[in-house]
Amino acid sequence: MDNTQKTQKSINEELQYLWENRQTLNNEQWNRLALIVCNTLKHIKFYNFEGFTTQEDLIQDFFEKKV
Repeated sequence: MDNTQKTQKSINEELQYLWENRQTLNNEQWNRLALIVCNTLKHIKFYNFEGFTTQEDLIQDFFEKKV
């Protein structure tokens, strides 16, 4: 396993932990969760999805509905 794969695995594990414990996160942990999710969503191709005009609107909607 190369360094990129190890890094991705650790980010995946961190994301899983943060998401599963989102009801009890502190501010630092919430910021980390937001950063991981935003970085992930920014790498997805954006095609005016469901009426959103910007990728940032889509990310904001995700957080309002899911978090």
